[in-house]
Amino acid sequence: MSCIFCSCVPEIKKEVTSIDLKADPSLFREVTDFIVDEKIDSLSYTFSDPNANRRYLTARAFSSLETGLLSDSLVTLLDDKVIDVRVEAAKALGQLGANKGLSPLVNSFKTQDTTDVNNKFNQTILEAVGKLGDEQYLDLIASTKTYRKSDNLLLLGQARSIYQFMLRGIINEKGTALMIDNLTNDEISEDIRLVSAHYLSRVKDISLEDYKFRLAEVFTREENVLIRMELASILGKINDLQILSYLKNQFAIEKDYRVKLNIIKAYGNYPYIEVIDDIFELLKNRDSRIASAAADYMYLFGQPADALIYKTSLKDSLPPMVESKVYRAILNQLPHYYTNSRTQLRNDILERISSTDDEYVKAAYIEALGYDPLSYRVLEVMYEEENSNVVKTTITQALAAILKDQKTVYTFKAGIRGVRKNILNIYKDLLAQNDSGMSAVIGTSIADEKSGLKPLIDSTEFISKAISRLQIPRQIEAHQELSKALSFVNDQEQQTKLQNEVKKLNWTALETVNDSTVVVIKTNKGNISVALFPLRAPESVANFISLINDNFYDEKVFHRVVPNFVIQTGCPRGDGYGGLDYVIHSELAEAIYDDEGYLGMASAGRHTEGTQWFITHRPTPHLDMRYTIFGKVIKGMDVVHNIEQGDKIVDVIITK
Repeated sequence: MSCIFCSCVPEIKKEVTSIDLKADPSLFREVTDFIVDEKIDSLSYTFSDPNANRRYLTARAFSSLETGLLSDSLVTLLDDKVIDVRVEAAKALGQLGANKGLSPLVNSFKTQDTTDVNNKFNQTILEAVGKLGDEQYLDLIASTKTYRKSDNLLLLGQARSIYQFMLRGIINEKGTALMIDNLTNDEISEDIRLVSAHYLSRVKDISLEDYKFRLAEVFTREENVLIRMELASILGKINDLQILSYLKNQFAIEKDYRVKLNIIKAYGNYPYIEVIDDIFELLKNRDSRIASAAADYMYLFGQPADALIYKTSLKDSLPPMVESKVYRAILNQLPHYYTNSRTQLRNDILERISSTDDEYVKAAYIEALGYDPLSYRVLEVMYEEENSNVVKTTITQALAAILKDQKTVYTFKAGIRGVRKNILNIYKDLLAQNDSGMSAVIGTSIADEKSGLKPLIDSTEFISKAISRLQIPRQIEAHQELSKALSFVNDQEQQTKLQNEVKKLNWTALETVNDSTVVVIKTNKGNISVALFPLRAPESVANFISLINDNFYDEKVFHRVVPNFVIQTGCPRGDGYGGLDYVIHSELAEAIYDDEGYLGMASAGRHTEGTQWFITHRPTPHLDMRYTIFGKVIKGMDVVHNIEQGDKIVDVIITK
């Protein structure tokens, strides 16, 4: 504990009543070190500190630290004289899920005239209640009609509250109607309309029939592409051919690929016969993202009767990443008894695998084999010949897909038990290799009821041994998945989380970052310039800078690319299951994904971040306060959108 808190005679401190984290670097460092070292006892002394910066930093810390030990102290900060401190306290109580904080939050809501400065505090309370309250609170919040159109903070808090209720599966008609009113009213600010649009695109089990033409009309005139892409998803929930015509017309004139992707996904909710011709044509689209989305449609919504017709598209010299998805779609839809066709397709895929040295292209074709039950023997041989982590992990994923595919049961009939035993034996051999990716995938597969493996496991010793060989925290995700498998097979509750030792913050690296610092990420597709957020996420920024100084990111691959979502990199293995021998804390207090281009830390759960990070293609509010944000793209979003799986970072430069 710092001596400043151990003194018998308290030091007389000057009261500081405004928030300026740059004003006292030593204070920022002291409190941040308490957080890094998880010195909760030291933080407990800071709630009544006369320095508002200290109280602010302490309240903010509890949005990230997984502890409710001081929730009563957080409640006291709801009455703090400094509004920013009150805001952070309310935010932390919502984030902690501390139900005993619900009543104090509600009681702290300021009911003065809504033009009062307390609206910022009220906005945060509303959202926090959305994380804690029950149906009655949703009804109360959704029923409130007294906010004026100019009360942006209150309306935003109301919308974000209803969104948070929805993420917890709590919805009602009033909330949905309010979100539709927000979305379709041009007088409402765009940030509120965007939250409302995300609610409507994500909410399940509601009917939008009564609002369909109102929503379609907004879709055709909406200028904000971030809202327009959500409207495409919303209209996908309405199975009406008139609405489908709106979607098709918009697709024809749409310039932004993200909206087009959402329209293609929306087609999945409409009659197959009405869209399949469009899908076939889109397979030849020069934009591989569009063509891939069309192939995904055939995989998800295709018809077995048309599976062989899909083969005709393979004559069009499709890009490998698109062609591999077409193969996947065909094998997924093709009836199991078409053995000759399946043999031909399997041989074609194997030929393509053998003709390329690109591990990500190989992996894409191997994924397709996961939809052909008879390929499991081919995959068994293949993993013995491959050295690539990417390929080996994908082989394991393909085996897992075969196990849970109902066509595997139909294919092998009475022999299914023997096939499952064979794959289980393959799993045991793979686990002996102590490979992070394969171990994680195997753990997930064993714990999947559909795999049918549980009744075949008479001893879990092979799982326990595999867990004991893992290096923590480097192989944390494999440990998590195998632990789930062990618990599942033994009919036990999941064991408690591992307590990882968190890396010390490199203050020397952090102190090199200032307001003018720009990091240029040079890729084979062009440069991406980013600004960093050292005051929001000091551990993540210091870690990022340290890794850059060590040239860690040079030649790292963008191993995960999900169009209209994220690009992800920083894995030393290239398959998403790699890291180094440390973790850092999640830093979640200001992690609001309300725009494109945020740099977020990838994780396998709270406080498991390390080397991997992602950049968002669009707003992703379902990630809010779940994944650290440590920077934002300021130039080069066109490059971000054009990155494909397998593209590389050439160099990373820090400029001033």
